[in-house]
Amino acid sequence: MTDDDRTQAIFGSLDGLTSTVAVVIASLLTGTQKSLIGTGFSIAIAASVGMAWSEWDSDKNGSIRRAVVMGVATLITSALPVIPFVFLWKTSGVIVSAIVCVVLLGVIAELRASLTPASRTRAILVTVGGTLIVSVLVTILNLIVAA
Repeated sequence: MTDDDRTQAIFGSLDGLTSTVAVVIASLLTGTQKSLIGTGFSIAIAASVGMAWSEWDSDKNGSIRRAVVMGVATLITSALPVIPFVFLWKTSGVIVSAIVCVVLLGVIAELRASLTPASRTRAILVTVGGTLIVSVLVTILNLIVAA
């Protein structure tokens, strides 16, 4: 894997995880297990195709490889938090999904920090903080709309 591939994978992973975590939280608060799974996997597919397409379109060389790396990384991290809900529900699903998300977020933060070792702390704080902020904002918005 080249450094460029690694960069694409890291940023695709972060986008995928952030997108799905927010939707999973919102779905948990207002939906059924079936709607959470359907919505979660739909978001995973849409996010991965959107990220791959955007990467291909914005790359001055039109690199398919970069687009595939970005799309696959986004798909994996978008789908992983939803998978526990296929087998578990309520507390068990939430706990397993939360563990998956924390582990993924930690790995992504460390990988992102390795890209910019001079600002390791900032990279970790921005990665974790950004994901938490998006998750909280989407949860609040969903609670307002559902009320």
